[in-house]
Amino acid sequence: MADEIALQAVFAVAIQKFAVQQAGAALNDVLIALQDATRPDSAMVFGHLGVGAAVGLSKAANVFVGMVEVPLLVKPYLAHVPGPCFAG
Repeated sequence: MADEIALQAVFAVAIQKFAVQQAGAALNDVLIALQDATRPDSAMVFGHLGVGAAVGLSKAANVFVGMVEVPLLVKPYLAHVPGPCFAG
């Protein structure tokens, strides 16, 4: 009787491990498909409308952090912005 319970426990763990791996792989596939689907739209917004990475990052960051913290996030990217305003 104890052997049967132990065998059932081993099978249950094996099946759960397989199910968790399959669920993780399926979630990964969904995230990759979502990333691939949104890439052309983000290229259109940031590329064709003339909005660079620093501006896009600052506007997106404003949603999550305050106006005081956003310049801290954008500062490393300002060195790569073309133009005389940010020449260091």
